[in-house]
Amino acid sequence: MRQVGESGAQLYNVILDECCDCLVRIVIQLPQFAPRASVETLSRISGLADQVNVVLARLPARSVTAPEGTSSDREFTQRYLEHLSDTLDTLELFGVRFERFTRPRITLSVAYIGLSVSTEKKAGRVTETLRGTRVSDWRGDQQFNSSVRVESVLAESRLLLLRGEAGAGKSTLLRWIAITAARGKFSGDMTSWNGCIPFLIKLRSFSGERMPRPEEFIDRIADNLTGIMPRGWVHRQLIAGKALILVDGVDELVGQDRHAVREWLHGLISDFPQTRIVVTSRPVAASADWLRAEGFFSAFLERMSPADIRALIQHWHSAVRHCGDLPCPPERLPSYETALLARLESAVHLRTLAANPLLAAMLCALNLDRETQLPRDRMGLYGAALDMLLVTRDAKRGIPSSRSLSLERAQQIRILQYIAAHLSNSNRVELPKALAEQLIADRLAAMPYINQSAPEVLEYLLDRSGVIREPVLGRVDFVHRTVQEYLTAKHIADLGDMDILIRNAHRDQWRETVIMAAGHANEPLRNELIAGILSRVEAEPRHARRLKLLVVACMETLPAIPRGLESSMSKCLADLVPPRDLASARSLATAGEPVLDRLPRSLSQLSDSSARATVSVAWMINGPKALEFLEGYGCDPRFNIQQELDNAWDFFDPGVFAERVLARAPKGVTRSLTLRSPGQLHALNKIPEVTEISISSDVPIDLSVLASKAQQIRKLSIYSGVEADSLSALTTFARLKDFTFVPRVSPNSIDFLRELSPLERLYVSQCDEVEDYSALASHKQLQGLLLYSPFKLAGVQDLPPLDHVQVLALMSSRLQHGLGELIAAAPNVRDLMLDNCPWIDDLNHLDSLSLRMLWLANCPAPVKLEKIAHFSELESLDVSGSQVTDLTPLSDLKKLRILWLKDCRNIVDLTPLAALPKLTMLHLGEVSPTLDMAPLANRRNLKVTLAPGQEVVNSRMLGRRLRFDH
Repeated sequence: MRQVGESGAQLYNVILDECCDCLVRIVIQLPQFAPRASVETLSRISGLADQVNVVLARLPARSVTAPEGTSSDREFTQRYLEHLSDTLDTLELFGVRFERFTRPRITLSVAYIGLSVSTEKKAGRVTETLRGTRVSDWRGDQQFNSSVRVESVLAESRLLLLRGEAGAGKSTLLRWIAITAARGKFSGDMTSWNGCIPFLIKLRSFSGERMPRPEEFIDRIADNLTGIMPRGWVHRQLIAGKALILVDGVDELVGQDRHAVREWLHGLISDFPQTRIVVTSRPVAASADWLRAEGFFSAFLERMSPADIRALIQHWHSAVRHCGDLPCPPERLPSYETALLARLESAVHLRTLAANPLLAAMLCALNLDRETQLPRDRMGLYGAALDMLLVTRDAKRGIPSSRSLSLERAQQIRILQYIAAHLSNSNRVELPKALAEQLIADRLAAMPYINQSAPEVLEYLLDRSGVIREPVLGRVDFVHRTVQEYLTAKHIADLGDMDILIRNAHRDQWRETVIMAAGHANEPLRNELIAGILSRVEAEPRHARRLKLLVVACMETLPAIPRGLESSMSKCLADLVPPRDLASARSLATAGEPVLDRLPRSLSQLSDSSARATVSVAWMINGPKALEFLEGYGCDPRFNIQQELDNAWDFFDPGVFAERVLARAPKGVTRSLTLRSPGQLHALNKIPEVTEISISSDVPIDLSVLASKAQQIRKLSIYSGVEADSLSALTTFARLKDFTFVPRVSPNSIDFLRELSPLERLYVSQCDEVEDYSALASHKQLQGLLLYSPFKLAGVQDLPPLDHVQVLALMSSRLQHGLGELIAAAPNVRDLMLDNCPWIDDLNHLDSLSLRMLWLANCPAPVKLEKIAHFSELESLDVSGSQVTDLTPLSDLKKLRILWLKDCRNIVDLTPLAALPKLTMLHLGEVSPTLDMAPLANRRNLKVTLAPGQEVVNSRMLGRRLRFDH
């Protein structure tokens, strides 16, 4: 190129460009070019696609609920649960002081004891678990109130409103649920709760504010983790049904805020229908049906039984042993425990106090401090606890802090009650630390002998008093709301401002404050307070009953009845006695023995509800005088009364109560005694006639203890573990005709039934592992047979003769033949329960029967209502899971009372059901959201139960007759 020069080079480049252009034009016209170009292009595109796939694989999967993907969910979930497990597993011991500058705490998961709740529910439906259904209740539908362990109710209730009085253990229970869920350590009935993600929401933190959105659920319980929480994580738990929302303290909000809570809960349930929710409240703030329209089941935390009290005291002393720096040598703890238990046995007033978990724990603490000098009432108990916390312990042991900052008890009380009053007046239970300092500064301005600054005084009270605390950084509250109410009452009494109490007497947030103010006030102020409330009784009929109950409740704390008001207060009491229901009984019981003087000696003139409530108020008051009344009630023949007396047995000496009360039942009266403790088992010999017994014990029982009644017992129901060797004792029960066996663990064998005298009714649950049913062969006169989950039962040939059987249930069985063989073997069946039985082939075999009850949930054979309609005596029908569409044939079933239509998605019209005169209960679920409730609007005696999250049309037309299943 250099040889041709610059001009030649330019010419060369021009010629080369032209040649290349010509060559390309020629090549692309050749037939071989297009295929080769396509191969090259596809090769490059394929490589590019591989590279894009690699990049996409590294990106998180995005969706509406996971805008940033879910790759970090597992790591964050683990970290969040670990945080809850670490931070919530502590229980502050109110009333206990140590020498270190730390608040006394114990491990909640170790110290927790299960409590009992009472529920109102319908008997008569064998649920899928069948754990609590009695054979005699198969066809019943009466309401009954039963007391069960709270864990059982939690296991069965997706939505639960848990009510309880102050100090009943509501908040502690929610914390236990949260940490147990965080660790996946639920057992027994609650095993299905493992895998839930708990969200503990304290409503006190939202007073006057809007309720939290899902993305804000962890803000106040795990503040330090909010910044790393993956977007949409809480929503994903809610949608997946893993979220467990624990809502604490409806009563800590005012009325308007409570309405917002209900709307908030309604929204959560509508948007996330699989979510589990537990809500707590004092009963004065939320009635049992407060959340019924939202589908909540309601339960009430009952007073602790003597067995529960003993367990709490033992747990308490065991827990504090490991705290270190005890107020007494650790080796002396057993002697303190024994001494306290002995005092409770002999002192009725202490035993009554100890039925409340908070007061029981305070008694334990005071027992360490005072030994034998324990107060007689809860006002004295609160005062003694504050004395010990604020003065006695530090001064007695010479703790340095008590000398470095000189605050006398009265000065500390004055400051604390000022803070308490501010909280109560503003309807709050916590406040910012800066505001607490400001309140203390205001108080110190009138206390010239205190030289310390407000921040110093606040830090001292936080560190040493044990009365206030800093639950989260920058927020201050009282260790228990009851303490706040006690100090508020004292502040108002000191000021003499009874007007504020009288004005707010009808408000549930002020109830406890008014009651304790009656105890704090001097005589003139007591007169003013009670007279003011009584004047409102006359002037405000709308609040009259609530105000009367409040006046009677004040009798608990009044040192003496105000002069001149005796007759008015007596009239209030007379208007409320006898109580009309159990809720009234609980309120009246707080007034103590004055109520007993008004109770009737005989129940014969009272309705069933009022009579039962009268028995209840007597045993709640307890003591020798109450026992006298219960002794008189023992001869009432009504079943409900005998059942309530059986409930009362837990709260008295088992032997004495059996001899003086239970033994007085009229001869031949129908009652079922429930034995819940070894003491009750051993006291049976004091009751002359016992024909029906239920055993429900937390520990395995020895059936040989029942030997003394072996010739009397006709019906025996066991709902607990049994010592294996003691089952042979049943062979001596010569008159036993009705036997129910619901063990805690599935038995491998039922051979013990072989030697029993011939039974008429038999119910055995949890037959999952039973292979040999030959032991049933000797029971040839059976009239009722129920086996649940007999998976390994091959066929009718393995069952006893069924000729006389009228009640037959083989729930979830797997027989190897069809329905025809079963009906041929049991031609006289009237109540037939065959839910979840895949072997049912043809329902035409039912034509020969005259049925009162027919349960065919999830029946594989076509269900034709035209065939069922000819059972004119039918009272209970379950065709859930069937393809039924037209309900018109059911209009001929004039005796039908209960109907299940769950998962019947093709039903379009409920009008035929309006013609059923005796239908009182309809269960719907997983039906069309366009199903109209209007045809049932005029059926006043019909109650409709919907599955959670089920939408229907015109549901409001049913009002309170519509509820959601729990």
